Amino acid sequence: MRSVSLTQLSYLMRRRLLRQSATYADLGTRHWVLHPQETRTRRAAVYFADEVPRISTRNVGNTTYAYEMSRLQAGQTQHDATVAHLLENVALVNGSLYKGAMRHCLVASRALISPARQDPIASGALACTLYGNTFFGHWMSDDLTLHLASESLAAPIAVDRPLYHHEPDYRDLMRIHGRKVAQVRFGQLMIIDDIGQNTYKQQRYQQLRSRLRASVAAAGNRLVYIRRGRTAAKSLSRRDDSRTLTNADEVEAYLRSQGFATVDLDRCSAPQVAAAILDAVVVVGTEGSHMAHALYAIRDHGALCILQPPDCFTNVFKDYADCIGLWYGFTVGVRGAGGFSIQIRDLERIIAKLIDSTELRA
Repeated sequence: MRSVSLTQLSYLMRRRLLRQSATYADLGTRHWVLHPQETRTRRAAVYFADEVPRISTRNVGNTTYAYEMSRLQAGQTQHDATVAHLLENVALVNGSLYKGAMRHCLVASRALISPARQDPIASGALACTLYGNTFFGHWMSDDLTLHLASESLAAPIAVDRPLYHHEPDYRDLMRIHGRKVAQVRFGQLMIIDDIGQNTYKQQRYQQLRSRLRASVAAAGNRLVYIRRGRTAAKSLSRRDDSRTLTNADEVEAYLRSQGFATVDLDRCSAPQVAAAILDAVVVVGTEGSHMAHALYAIRDHGALCILQPPDCFTNVFKDYADCIGLWYGFTVGVRGAGGFSIQIRDLERIIAKLIDSTELRA
């Protein structure tokens, strides 16, 4: 049975009996802007309009069909400011931060058991997020960049959790190291709102891309296909088969015939993955966290080509691509028994269009 601390009991009393609620922004003693809100121009996604009617998704998690379609359009888009908040006397217990009526969850699992309390930390800056602690792709895109912002303020702090398969090597390659804690009290803790894909985020993406390039030598692959790892595939099949690529062997065979190198995430270490992708012009893969391997290794102005399941249409990598300066394209699959399939003729034409975009208009 999971133990409940006095900190948690105090929070529950405020929440359930007194009906109190607060966020870290409400309870901060100081707030300051690291980078202001800004408007940036984005390019349109590369795709074919005749595939759009295949999309059957209307709501996926916290997004909507309308929002996903808006991400694809060219024009002006507003990006949130990067804002730091200073909190005092904050406790980390069972994967959540507590202060008064605030609970800020950082780990999704409710099975996490707190070990013995650690020595108090006088000051630190939070360098992890709930999504980054849940999904590898968000750890790559959100938490690595957040770490750079955090270390500019104080010692970066992250929740102690099981590591992703490629995480230790990526931390070494990009020199991202900080203290991991499980149950501790902070005298002062800085928490950064870092959602906006603004110029400050772009600078940190580029810093990480430079660090990766300094750590590995390119294998010389111009075209790359990232095969989803078995662990991710099994996890998806347990929840939902809509993102399973049923003709994966056919897709891989075609891509090999066109000169694509296949990256097997189950067999390759992070340095091997990075070397295989480094300076590639086009990187292809099904939608999912594994495509984050390309963010820091693909060449400047390269292209991400996403194989989209029609029942789970989401374009979070479009936001990352826009910020970094990459091209973003996709082809929509056809729903079938056990998942979705990609039509080879559709794959052929989207790759040709992306290569034309990257080489003629980089």
